[in-house]
Amino acid sequence: MNSIYFLIKLSESDKRVLIALCLVLIILLVLFGYLVKLIKYILSKKADYVDNSMYDLLDANVIIDKKHFRKVSWEKNRRKFYFESRIPVFFLILSLFVLLLYLCVAGFDVSFIKKYNSKLLFKLDWSNCGELLLGFIPALARWPKIIQSPVFYFNRIDAWITYIFDIGIIYSSIHFIICSTFFLARNIRSISVSNSYFKKDLNALKEAKMKAKSTHIKEPSDEMKKMIKEES
Repeated sequence: MNSIYFLIKLSESDKRVLIALCLVLIILLVLFGYLVKLIKYILSKKADYVDNSMYDLLDANVIIDKKHFRKVSWEKNRRKFYFESRIPVFFLILSLFVLLLYLCVAGFDVSFIKKYNSKLLFKLDWSNCGELLLGFIPALARWPKIIQSPVFYFNRIDAWITYIFDIGIIYSSIHFIICSTFFLARNIRSISVSNSYFKKDLNALKEAKMKAKSTHIKEPSDEMKKMIKEES
C-alpha cells in the first residue's frame, strides 16, 4: 500500500526517470543472459574435443573403466592445454625479456613504467556533476569534465618499453586465462562423460540380458542344414 502511495506522489518527470531506469535494467539483464548463453556455447564447443579424442578408444574397447577413461582424457587435455598456452607464455616471456634487456642497459629502475602508465589514464572531475533522482537514486546530471587525456610518448625509448611490456602482459594474461578456462571445460566434460558412459544402470543391464536371451546362439542341426540346402 505504501509503495502505491509513493508512486502516486511522484511527478511526471520522476515517473519517466523510473520507467527509463527499469528499461535499462531489463536491457542489461537480457544482454547478460545472452552473454552467459554465448559463453556456455563456446565452452561446450571446446569441450567437444573430449568426445572427438576419446570416441575411437571407447569404440575399440581400449578404455576399461571410469578411472582409466579420466586418466587418458585428462592427459590428452593437458597436452592440448600445453600447445594452446605456448603462445601467451611466449609473449609473456618476450615482454619480460625486452624489459630486462633494457634494465641491464639503462639501470634497474622500473619507476618509468608507473610514470608512463599514469599518463595513459583518463582523469575526470566528478564534482558538481551528480544529483539524486527520486530523492535516493544517484545519477549524473551532466558529464564529468575531462582534466587529463591519455598522452603517448613515441619519442622516448623507455615509453616504448613500457607500451611493449603492457601489451605483452595484458595479451598474455587474457589469452592464458581463456586457455585455462577451455582446459577446465574439457576436464569437466571428461568427468561428465565418464560418469554417464560407465554408469551402472540396472535397467540397461536388464535390457541387454533380455536381448541376449532372445538371440539365437545355438549351432544349427544337420537336419536344419539339409532343409536349408534343399530350399536354396
